[in-house]
Amino acid sequence: MPMRIERELVDTAWGGGALLDAAIADFTAALAAHSATEGVPAPRADPLVEQIVRSGGAYEVVDVVEATPGEGRRRVAKSRIIERLHAAGKLVAASAALDADIYARERWHAPDRPSIYADDPDALALLAAISADAGEIMAP
Repeated sequence: MPMRIERELVDTAWGGGALLDAAIADFTAALAAHSATEGVPAPRADPLVEQIVRSGGAYEVVDVVEATPGEGRRRVAKSRIIERLHAAGKLVAASAALDADIYARERWHAPDRPSIYADDPDALALLAAISADAGEIMAP
């Protein structure tokens, strides 16, 4: 199943799907080239690009990423959280907090989970630890 990404993010952050596709292709090629190296740090890319590549490289642009019907809890797309953390000047702090907790980091980067619950206690604790406004970051 392809990763679902909101059209607004693709259009505003990437100027459309063609630029995002190019970034995905470039990062995929960089990873392939890196596989033949030793002792060289792995290439990095925009977090959304890395997440798409880790989940198999396929994505679908949708108008709104919504919760699964009947789920009862609201989900927030990780790409939207990243954009909001960036806008709030908290993305570096969030990244450092995730790097300090391997379980949290791996859970965040899990390719089969493009969104998290808005009331996720671990996410809310992380936001509090970096003095980010959880209401703003996890808003619908």
